[in-house]
Amino acid sequence: MAPVSAPDLENGFIVNAISAPNCWTTEIQSVLVAEDTGERWYLSHECRQENVILAAVSTDRTMLQSENPYEFLTFTHNNRFYQIGSMDAPTTLPGMDGRQPPGMPTPHGSPNWASSPHCEDRPIRLLAFDEVLDGLRRRSLPPRALFLRLGLLHGGRRYTLYSPSHYVNFANDAVEQPAYVQPISGLVLMPGGDSVTYGYIVAALDGSGTRRVEFVAARYVDVYRWVAEREGIKSLAVMLGDLSRLAPCYTRVFDESRPVSGELAFYVYGQAAS
Repeated sequence: MAPVSAPDLENGFIVNAISAPNCWTTEIQSVLVAEDTGERWYLSHECRQENVILAAVSTDRTMLQSENPYEFLTFTHNNRFYQIGSMDAPTTLPGMDGRQPPGMPTPHGSPNWASSPHCEDRPIRLLAFDEVLDGLRRRSLPPRALFLRLGLLHGGRRYTLYSPSHYVNFANDAVEQPAYVQPISGLVLMPGGDSVTYGYIVAALDGSGTRRVEFVAARYVDVYRWVAEREGIKSLAVMLGDLSRLAPCYTRVFDESRPVSGELAFYVYGQAAS
């Protein structure tokens, strides 16, 4: 049997802006692979905009840009650098260019910045359900050593997502109940529109295999309408609707879970003993 492998999320990294005066390197949070073409999307991590003071004439600025106090994500695809903005309260709705459903954050490429991912495939060992549950119960399987592989179908194409398992629910053996494991990924990229979007994967597994997989994507919603709908008060909806027209404001939420057609497997890096 051919050895099973996965992108090296333990040691992989990206070097960004390789032809610019200032380069920077980042870790890789997750990798999305299109199985038909071999294309790969390498997700970096959350970041803030900076002033690189020692590369500038003036050093009297703060290193974190107070005028741009927003978090953003970056990823690499075909050696190009992309950024997904994550403003907390924008006044215009993102994603209205037709490439993504309205309200979903839209990636923007930077033509002057090239990226170089360094993330070779490594042998992995797939873990059976009982091995995962036993390791969690014995406190011998730390989350940093446990990774997720999700095979999924989207738009008629097959993808594989590789991600750390940052957070794992599991059945406590001190309480009589069905055996289960329910992992939650960190941020991942998933296919969406004609590009990608980001969010979290959650899956429920038992001894029979994967019972359910869901993806909750980031999206922007009208603050006033969202509050009115949650409160369920008609008069509030009318009043807040007027505010929405006078002073539009949106906020980022993770509130819509979508079913994913796929199978999830746990793995660790390293080859199985022969």
